[in-house]
Amino acid sequence: FKEEDLYRKIKKLTGNKSTSSNNDNVLAKQESMPLTDSSLFSLEKLRVIAKGNEEFVKKMTKLFLETTPVNLQKMKNAVNATDFDTVKLVAHSMKPSFDMFDIQSVHVTIRNIEDNAGNRKNLETLEPSIMQVTTIIERVLEQLKKL
Repeated sequence: FKEEDLYRKIKKLTGNKSTSSNNDNVLAKQESMPLTDSSLFSLEKLRVIAKGNEEFVKKMTKLFLETTPVNLQKMKNAVNATDFDTVKLVAHSMKPSFDMFDIQSVHVTIRNIEDNAGNRKNLETLEPSIMQVTTIIERVLEQLKKL
């Protein structure tokens, strides 16, 4: 792949537009445990994709810093407007970025948000789940800004 093609594709996907089981509940509870800021994310997956190109890592980090707050706000607005299709779409669009930055503490929760919004189930969990993701991601963003 070409770096610029990947960058454009990720920017387009992120910036422009399973039923819960007991295991999911256990993982979600683990996600809510306090984390040290140093364990919130890792750049290792991104560095593997970048094949040592630190400029690419910087570009992707900048893109994440620019698009993620906008997407979190879109998701909050959508849940407040009971627009569950938009909640699902925005949650879905953020998953690759969260995975690329290896943000394990929201791995299950963001997928549950997508699933619950899409299947119109456990709707009472959406707002607190979105707030949980937002709180964690805001900490990640603060740490990334310091890099």
